[in-house]
Amino acid sequence: PEPRILAAIDRRDDTFYVVSFRRDHLLLPAISHNKTSRPKMSLVMPAAALNESLSGRGGGLQAMMQVDCEVMDTRVIHVRRRRAPPAPPRGSPAPPA
Repeated sequence: PEPRILAAIDRRDDTFYVVSFRRDHLLLPAISHNKTSRPKMSLVMPAAALNESLSGRGGGLQAMMQVDCEVMDTRVIHVRRRRAPPAPPRGSPAPPA
């Protein structure tokens, strides 16, 4: 990964990061939000199937990874556009995991 991008997110050793430069994602708001506790977020993204029997036997199903988190902080960071990796052409298959 680009070192300046890693510096911009103030990367910590004990934290996983999902960094995306694609704009074709869907952010759904919480239906119910309790202001006395930390907000929760669930990241859902395509994942490599461990084996075909676990992925629905290949019947047109996509294996997905769901990661549930408590939100500690949010902020906007700025990264130079030229540092972002180029987007793959539309309709191209996802890279192997």
